[in-house]
Amino acid sequence: MDMYASMISRSKADIIILPETAIQTFAEFLPEHYLDDIINLAKLNHAELVVGLPRQINAAGDYVNSATVFTQAGYPYYAKAHLVPFGEYVPLKWFWGKVFSFANIPMTGFSPGSYDQAPLTLANQKLAFNICYENGFGSELINSAAQSTLMVNLSDMVWFGDTIAEDQHLQISQARALENQRYFIQATSTGLTAIINSNGQVVTKLPDFEKNILQDYVQGRVGVTPYQRYGNYPIIILSLMILGIAGLIRLFMARSMKKLS
Repeated sequence: MDMYASMISRSKADIIILPETAIQTFAEFLPEHYLDDIINLAKLNHAELVVGLPRQINAAGDYVNSATVFTQAGYPYYAKAHLVPFGEYVPLKWFWGKVFSFANIPMTGFSPGSYDQAPLTLANQKLAFNICYENGFGSELINSAAQSTLMVNLSDMVWFGDTIAEDQHLQISQARALENQRYFIQATSTGLTAIINSNGQVVTKLPDFEKNILQDYVQGRVGVTPYQRYGNYPIIILSLMILGIAGLIRLFMARSMKKLS
């Protein structure tokens, strides 16, 4: 946490974004002074601050994987909607729950956020958030992206080590930037932290596994793209048409061969 506090104090950006689980405990359980300290550090630099951390959302103890905006007035947040089975929640809990309870694996009971969460406003921009591999499900991001001026992904890639997953994750974000025609900011703990322009091109990035600050300009954009309007339906229809045509050709060839024989 001290490392991130130092980075916040050195940043000159209007919006500061820390990665998924940058703080690995509930905001409610942090030392009282810590939140005030990082809020004040950002405020001194006239910056808005976003932090990835788990959030307890009710008295029953339910919690979400969040991208939380830290302000003096409150802590609005985006809650991850598409959770990872066995990593963030336990499917078929009546069966697998006993196994996970015995293994005492922490943080496997996240509650999902809604798929229709509105973008959060920071520095006069509307940011549509997604967390980790939510960026792989383009159709689930359409509604928030269409309302946004920027898209942001927070990720903790430490699970994947030094593998092609980091490059794959960045390429997926490039696809989301292109189809939504939005600048896409990707903040990761060990992966490829990057800024992608609205044409899907990487403007700048940090090497993986490097502790540093990535700072550059982004441009908010508005407007509805064909993908936001029609989603995956055109490609599904086209695929079905190709399959249908291929089936008809195969049927025609089979009948022709039968006549020749």
